[in-house]
Amino acid sequence: MKKLFFNLFMLVCLLLFTACPQDSIFGCMNADACNYNPESNEDDGTCQVPLENPIEVIFYDQEVVGSVGEELTAHIHVRNSSCENLILDASQSPVHPSKPFVAKFCLGDICYDWGTNEAAVKLTLESFEEGDYFQGYIQANEPGTYEMTYSLFDDSNNTDVTVIFEVN
Repeated sequence: MKKLFFNLFMLVCLLLFTACPQDSIFGCMNADACNYNPESNEDDGTCQVPLENPIEVIFYDQEVVGSVGEELTAHIHVRNSSCENLILDASQSPVHPSKPFVAKFCLGDICYDWGTNEAAVKLTLESFEEGDYFQGYIQANEPGTYEMTYSLFDDSNNTDVTVIFEVN
């Protein structure tokens, strides 16, 4: 009888122990992600999966409208979609300029003079850092449509963005 009670007691203990819910460990469960957590047992939706081209434009002003003589600004929001730091460089060039205008741009906290077409100082972005890191400016003395292509690049990747400036 003692043996029966002991076996029954052990069975009840075993059932209680295995029936208790396991603690949830939230994190990224995708092994391809930069922030993969092998100890996670519940995905929290924060996985940062790198892209083939890490220079990801997440938003930009496709069209900017303004007046003659006014400084018009286009914002380009960029993300470093890689697991490593990204050293970003930039340049600008007009698309089929039919009328004269002046242009400049800012990369990070550094703004370049009117007429400068390439960045002298590069911007370092940490893994999956993002923000409004590029602004393009034009100023035109005649009404019309002006297009600028902005190139964001590193040693092996390039991303171009074309912005239309409509000057009234």
